[in-house]
Amino acid sequence: MTDSVLGSFNISKPATQAKPTTVIGTTIPMPSSCINNTDLQNFFGVSSTNPGMASMMAHFNCKGNGPTCKSFTFDQPVSGMCLMVANVDGYDKLTFESSLNGTPNNPNDWKSLHSGNFNDNGTACPPMEERKTATQTQLGCFEKQCDNPNYQIYQFKGDTDNITFCYTSFSDSEVVYYALTKCQDGVAPTPLPFAIYALSGYAFNDINKNGLYDIGVDTPISGITVSLVNPATGETPLDGYSNVVTPQVTNRAGYYIFQSLRANIYTVKFGYPAGTKATIQPNPNKANTPKSNKMDDTLSTFRIQLTNGTTSEVVSGEVSATSGIMKILRDVNGGIQ
Repeated sequence: MTDSVLGSFNISKPATQAKPTTVIGTTIPMPSSCINNTDLQNFFGVSSTNPGMASMMAHFNCKGNGPTCKSFTFDQPVSGMCLMVANVDGYDKLTFESSLNGTPNNPNDWKSLHSGNFNDNGTACPPMEERKTATQTQLGCFEKQCDNPNYQIYQFKGDTDNITFCYTSFSDSEVVYYALTKCQDGVAPTPLPFAIYALSGYAFNDINKNGLYDIGVDTPISGITVSLVNPATGETPLDGYSNVVTPQVTNRAGYYIFQSLRANIYTVKFGYPAGTKATIQPNPNKANTPKSNKMDDTLSTFRIQLTNGTTSEVVSGEVSATSGIMKILRDVNGGIQ
């Protein structure tokens, strides 16, 4: 096959895979009332003043059928390839790995540029969760399937001549989408592609043991290392700059803050000494309850989801003036007794 941007390439399934892989090409009018995200339009080179057809591959897999894979092998190395993946939801798992002349590329050289949903005016569906191994990028979503597909756009730093996708379906959606192109001028990282959220809270000694941080009654605890964790992988997540989120240390007021965070699900780990007992949780699993302790005796909080629904507008001086953060979840507190 030949693509006007990427050149000639072959499509095949791994020789070791017995079952067939069902992948079909599809074209979708863009923009439209249900596909109007600007970054997605830029990837496909269309706009409201220059509408067109977005070409992508639809990879089907029956629920419970196990992984099926498809490889794209190019006649010539491609420099600066861009990749769009979409509709990873309902416990789907999609992996991709690339190589050059048979040598695996470093998956960390696939930099995430943008993520979002097809329809900016629709209900925001959960983002993909990402994990990288030594050779591949793994994408999943631990939420129910959604009517407003999520998407993620990557750019590869370097040359590649092969990319392989493997898809396992665990839901009834049974399809993911991906598209490849050379990165155009319109596909460039925004200053903070994901970073619109912040998360903050206090470490405190709950003197009156009511599970709330009562300033003037309870004692703030300084010098506690606070870490952000992706509960799906147990690893430290990436921030909006695609950097590993740095642990924070509580100040004299017991306060910490994580800035430049992506919309995602997190837990917060407080670095108290082993054996420390948490105070009560007056409102378990309610992330935006003011003043309350969110930590249990594991010294971690329950799962905290950063979305527009759980966060509030920032106030002057609350976050870095250059962070680009619009919303914050406060009072993710770790109280002890």
